[in-house]
Amino acid sequence: MITVAQRYLAIKRIVGNPERLGEFNEDQRKKLKKMGESAELEVRVAITRIYRHLYYPQADAGQEQG
Repeated sequence: MITVAQRYLAIKRIVGNPERLGEFNEDQRKKLKKMGESAELEVRVAITRIYRHLYYPQADAGQEQG
């Protein structure tokens, strides 16, 4: 998950910076934008996978059973 998020953030920084993006040729810019879209999806999937490992106590967890 951490690696996926780091990759997404790195690509986002490049694509989000017009000056930096201008250093690449047109084909590379298109590829970076596609990589950004793909990385965003991968982050969403990774978050969904991790989210299911969280523990949620029941609403009545603190009450005595009797």
